[in-house]
Amino acid sequence: AKSKGYKVRISGAGGSSGGIVTDGKDSNAFVVSLGEYVGVPGWEFGLHDMPDGSKRVRVNAGWSLGQLYDKIRLLDFFLPTQTAGYFLTLGGVIANGVHGGHYSRGFIHSHVTRLRVMMHDGTIKEIEDEADLRYWRCSFGLLGIILGIEFQLEKREHLQMEWVKRKLPAWNSEELWRFIMQDAEADIGDAPGNMTG
Repeated sequence: AKSKGYKVRISGAGGSSGGIVTDGKDSNAFVVSLGEYVGVPGWEFGLHDMPDGSKRVRVNAGWSLGQLYDKIRLLDFFLPTQTAGYFLTLGGVIANGVHGGHYSRGFIHSHVTRLRVMMHDGTIKEIEDEADLRYWRCSFGLLGIILGIEFQLEKREHLQMEWVKRKLPAWNSEELWRFIMQDAEADIGDAPGNMTG
């Protein structure tokens, strides 16, 4: 690509606004999709026991969150936080500022413990030092291509989800925060105006 003057761009699942990867008019843009990429042994999918008793998963960066959960959910494992879209590619979630997360646990990229990447010159590296990992989070593909990701997992054997519907006595900030803190049981510390529930 370099010898031909191409600009290499990485395409994910198409969740980004049109024109971000390429506008389709630049004949020097070479778009790479990891949608059909198969990771090397140990980086396609694998669970790993850690010395502290926890688990980590190594997974292909071209997989979607839905594909990852198809494997780990049946074993009662979860990522420590979530984003809003199951269809987003894992590499895209890490390399971009994807919305979603958890009030006190941050974004999914906060729970990356190792990356397998291709650098701008084609060399492959594994990165595990937090001082280096932090630059790859929200790097927008400018440092290279994320090929594989290792995440810290959480075991949740008794997941319970429920739907809460309440009619507020009045539509104002006090009643809204009362609902969030009491009925929805949000774990976000003090609400505005010291409305703690």
